[in-house]
Amino acid sequence: MQDATERTKSSGYREDKEMKVGLALRGKGQDPATGALFAQTMMELLKTVDVAQTAPTQGNGTRENPYQGLDLQKWRWCAAQPVGEEPIFYRIGGRQLVRWGSKMTKLKDYISDMTSHQNVLDEVLGTVDKESVGKVLTAFSDPQTEHLAPYHKKALRLDQMTDIQAASRCRALLVDSNHDCSDCPELASTCCSLFIAEAHRAPKTFLISLMLLDLVEAEASYGIADNKQYTWISMLAHSKDTQGTLNKVDIPGRRQGKEVPLAKHPMAGLNTVKMGKDLNSWALDNASRDRVVSLMSIWIGRYLKAANAAEDYYLLRTTEKPGIKEQVKDLPKKIDKSLTVTLRQQAAGALLQRAGTAGKLLNAGANLPYMDLGLQLLQTLQTS
Repeated sequence: MQDATERTKSSGYREDKEMKVGLALRGKGQDPATGALFAQTMMELLKTVDVAQTAPTQGNGTRENPYQGLDLQKWRWCAAQPVGEEPIFYRIGGRQLVRWGSKMTKLKDYISDMTSHQNVLDEVLGTVDKESVGKVLTAFSDPQTEHLAPYHKKALRLDQMTDIQAASRCRALLVDSNHDCSDCPELASTCCSLFIAEAHRAPKTFLISLMLLDLVEAEASYGIADNKQYTWISMLAHSKDTQGTLNKVDIPGRRQGKEVPLAKHPMAGLNTVKMGKDLNSWALDNASRDRVVSLMSIWIGRYLKAANAAEDYYLLRTTEKPGIKEQVKDLPKKIDKSLTVTLRQQAAGALLQRAGTAGKLLNAGANLPYMDLGLQLLQTLQTS
């Protein structure tokens, strides 16, 4: 199997040539100037903002006294804590969740819902043999979905809910982790995986996960033809790597019958642990970082458009994957510095708002128009 470095260099890893790589603000007039924030600037902005952390006041993380009663700031604190040899326990939505320690070898920092598997939990706790991993995985096996990637399976376990319901109920858990999940048992585990385990591996994706909840709950569409949509399953589902090859999957909300190495969430996919650690390293290509920039661009753009309806915001888009040099180059001379400063201040303010609440900050609205990297407007394609 290719290692993460080789796979991220490979053009075959890129399932999307059409990429959102920033945000633009266009001034008024016959020959309007344009301010723009490209990928590197977007990542620099993300470095400056985070959700405040507050330690839980209920529980100590043990099986007998799990962490519970979490709000947004306490979720962020949990994500910041490293896991040691022993597992960490949480009581989320009435479920018993386990974040495995190093004794569980390859499952370290992964999260399982052990509510219905107390016999397995009793058997594996305190053991150090590799068979423990197999016992935990076997407890959740489903022959009908075994060929799918783990997050894909997790998404399908919520197929009794609409996208809006799944996103809003996940948000309810972030506001108060005591929110009842008896009718949606998979939701607590998924929420914990995204907002604790993945946010620990790549801390800046905590905010991105909040943005994705907004985009799913607002039923946001995207694409130059405006024919794709953010859904719960497109947020999580991706192709499983089988003996070095990717199977093709059909994911509502995305193009069908294709290889999808990454879901819309930047940490749901192949090699994301490595890429998550390297989000701010520009020495190598990074598909997870591309996801982060894409999601930031569309979320900030929609948020700003709702707040400033008279302004003209655009998504910057490329039809070919830009190389590293193109992503980190200085802004072109034709970029208006004053408008760029204004856009940067607006974007920073939007991020601060997103970090300050678990609440929904986007409503349904029109898709933003697109510009290419040369700041030429792109005509939206007509769909039948």
